Amino acid sequence: MAGANHAPHNSNRNASKSHETGRNESVARQVNDVTSPRREVAPPHPCGVLLSVIGAIVVLGATGSLFGSSPLVIAVQTGAIGLSVWARRSFPKGTFRVVAVPSGPSIIRRGPYRFVRHPMYSAALFFIWPAVLSHLSTMNLAIGLAVTLVVVARVIAEERLLRARYPEYGEYARSTKALVPFVV
Repeated sequence: MAGANHAPHNSNRNASKSHETGRNESVARQVNDVTSPRREVAPPHPCGVLLSVIGAIVVLGATGSLFGSSPLVIAVQTGAIGLSVWARRSFPKGTFRVVAVPSGPSIIRRGPYRFVRHPMYSAALFFIWPAVLSHLSTMNLAIGLAVTLVVVARVIAEERLLRARYPEYGEYARSTKALVPFVV
């Protein structure tokens, strides 16, 4: 009896692995279509930043650390929400995607993209860090650092994809900061 239950479980696991392998190969092909044929760049997981920010918000909210009473904290977090909405609305209709594979015909240089290359990631950091700093603890600091590491990893990976897709991206990168205008 135990053997009968074990066999189908293995075949389901193999089928799942086969499906996942097929999906990974499909993503790799999409990236190869965007990049040069000699260089394979693996895209970052499309939901990594989103899930880390949502997770951070949930944990900070559950512990009462998401919002502060300081007018400065409230202003920065409100600004972060506004920046996120402004960045999203700057995309041409039908070109916004959660995945990091560039889809538009050219680099977006309007809205907040005139000042920073990754305003949505900036907004995430500008929302999380005031909460962390206004309720400083080891756990909150770890949350802030974890979100920052995920964002930085995603920015690095996206920069590679954008440089490969858009020849003019190097000039844009030289004239525009990555996350914080005039700083970083």
